[in-house]
Amino acid sequence: MIRDLCAPTVGFDGARLFFACDRSCDATVRLLGAETDLIEVSAHPLTEVDGEFLCSPSVTGLMGDTEYLVEVRAPSDPRSRLQVRTLPKPSGRHLLRFGVLADTHCSLSRLGDPGPRLFADSLALTGKYLKKLADLGADFVVLPGDVTDSGSEAEIGAVRRIIENVEIPCRLMVGNHEREPEAFLEAFCLGDGFYSFDFRGIHFVCLRTFSPLDLNPADKQFAWLRDDLADHRESPTVLFSHYALRDPPHLPQDSSRAIASQGAVRALLSRNPQVRVAMAGHKNTPSVFREDHVTHVLCPQIVQYHAGFDVVDIYEDLFVRQIHPIDELDLQRRSYHRHKQKDRPVRFGRPEDRSFAIPLSP
Repeated sequence: MIRDLCAPTVGFDGARLFFACDRSCDATVRLLGAETDLIEVSAHPLTEVDGEFLCSPSVTGLMGDTEYLVEVRAPSDPRSRLQVRTLPKPSGRHLLRFGVLADTHCSLSRLGDPGPRLFADSLALTGKYLKKLADLGADFVVLPGDVTDSGSEAEIGAVRRIIENVEIPCRLMVGNHEREPEAFLEAFCLGDGFYSFDFRGIHFVCLRTFSPLDLNPADKQFAWLRDDLADHRESPTVLFSHYALRDPPHLPQDSSRAIASQGAVRALLSRNPQVRVAMAGHKNTPSVFREDHVTHVLCPQIVQYHAGFDVVDIYEDLFVRQIHPIDELDLQRRSYHRHKQKDRPVRFGRPEDRSFAIPLSP
């Protein structure tokens, strides 16, 4: 029986699929358009986990901004179907690519933890996917908090060694798991924990949201952000924070999922139409929420289902976000099974939010 058919990554002209089946079988994937079969590929199982055989084929050669019906067939099994829509192709010049590795939870103290997070593999996964983002051509990587699991000196040292061994600039931030935030900031020369930088005409702002109470209108970070945005009104701007700057309306209610000063921050952003995107970690459910001229994005993490990372391409006309799953399907599936069944669809996120393109200009 084929189950859990999904499209964890969708692009301009292709998609990566995933499904599980009870036995090793030669499944066939077809993509159908309005009038005819367009493409057919074989999907051989890649690995086996607890009696399940996992498949993750890729299909290419598709039209941009087009809806397809994905049909998976296996001997003696009913057909499984999925709707997939490719992204619109940009018409403008490609400006840059960056990655986001949110909430890596690099741990040295919970290596035997049987929970849904992959603590035993956290350091290896972080190193591997920093290198993979470099191989994918990312210009830099943002790690928006909870880089460590406990913020201990040993974990900070382990992260430093990983970063020193990759050839890609890393922009680090604190999260609530950096329990000694000042030690973390000092180790990575991050000053007060909030900063900005420019890259190929785009302005990027990294905020300190160690707790939901950060970014209060009375603190110096808020005043700094106000002045920083005022100084960059002509530059398309992307914000990064650990806690979301707005409550995602379609996720389960949680008192600590976003900052407390949402009203003041929204008022500030409303006066700065150059701010196009605000990306956050913490809850790590892939999602998109648009308010005014800002697209609020929550990023997945590589150490918990749905384990993946963000690849963002900025063109002259489009901001394009794609989530890439980790290659370790066995780890992915174990994390999946350690979640309650009702939580699994939430962890994956809405399919339309995982890969999307929005205009870069207001």
